[in-house]
Amino acid sequence: MDPGKQAPPPDRARVRGLPPLYFLVPLVFSLVLQFAVLPLPLAFAGAPAHAAAWRAALGALIAAFGLALFGLTVAAHRRSGNDPHPTSPTTVLILSGPYRLSRNPGYLGFALLQAGIALGIGSLWALGSVVVSVLFAHYLAVLPEEDYLERKFGDPYRQYRDRVRRWL
Repeated sequence: MDPGKQAPPPDRARVRGLPPLYFLVPLVFSLVLQFAVLPLPLAFAGAPAHAAAWRAALGALIAAFGLALFGLTVAAHRRSGNDPHPTSPTTVLILSGPYRLSRNPGYLGFALLQAGIALGIGSLWALGSVVVSVLFAHYLAVLPEEDYLERKFGDPYRQYRDRVRRWL
């Protein structure tokens, strides 16, 4: 290579770390806080006894929706021929399936799963960990992925970005 020339950027997003860990590590930390250090229950004074059961059921429903969204995201990648791992090269823009509603349905699925768990177990710590996880995903994965996709696909990606929200 000519010493005066820079190497082209790699054909992948410069995602840092493993995205599932953005969600798992804060959740585990929050569970340690909840169950071993300082419990912060997600409960309302004077709530009827069956409220905890409804809260747990709603949490399970939200978690199941998050898992389903993540599964649909992986399926959309596979159908398109893309590897769903965020550090793999993207060969084609995915504009269908869950990508019609969110530019980041996989991360949204993880966040919903985490929020469902937090609600299901009734932990304010775990609910707060969702915010931390989304911030990790946003700065360590979403922004680098957006830069990569704009460099690689140009106007078609910009049109998609202008049409579909980042998260919801």
